[in-house]
Amino acid sequence: MITASTGIAACHIGGTTVHSFAGVGLAKEKLSELEAKVKKNRACSRRWQECRVLVVDEVGTLHPSHHRYPAPSRYPDPDPGP
Repeated sequence: MITASTGIAACHIGGTTVHSFAGVGLAKEKLSELEAKVKKNRACSRRWQECRVLVVDEVGTLHPSHHRYPAPSRYPDPDPGP
């Protein structure tokens, strides 16, 4: 899946925004709330399950807290971090 941090960048690369792909909207909720939101959305959960590679163009423009999206538990976070 090809994504970018902004809508304009996504249009330029023929992708979607990383927030849209992830199903998190503006991602202002706590991580646990975002995870619940993603799990409730079948289409979003399917996107995560079928995604083998996630490319994020201009990832440096995302806030560091957005580097940890709530992927379904089938794909555990390889870097649990703090």
